[in-house]
Amino acid sequence: MPISTEAIQSALLKKGFELDTGKGRDHDTYFYFYAGKRQPVWTKFSRGSSYKTIGHSLLSQIRKQIKLTSRQFGQFVECPLTREDYAKVLISQGIVQEEPPGE
Repeated sequence: MPISTEAIQSALLKKGFELDTGKGRDHDTYFYFYAGKRQPVWTKFSRGSSYKTIGHSLLSQIRKQIKLTSRQFGQFVECPLTREDYAKVLISQGIVQEEPPGE
């Protein structure tokens, strides 16, 4: 099921990703930040693309890059999966370290 590029990019920003447009590049990269630090989770979108929706193959790549199952990715975009829930998913996978108390 295709999903709009705008919906995915909006969800990324709501869930803790920041956009890095980078000079001279042909794509925009979204990096995940947690506890004020850039984490090893990212995805990118072509700037020159005329795609308004993203098909199954590319959705699968994005989903894998941001470390989610198909079901979790649907929840990520549609917003039942909150920013805190997403952080918990990454912590449970050992990709992101839990914030020490008091920080």
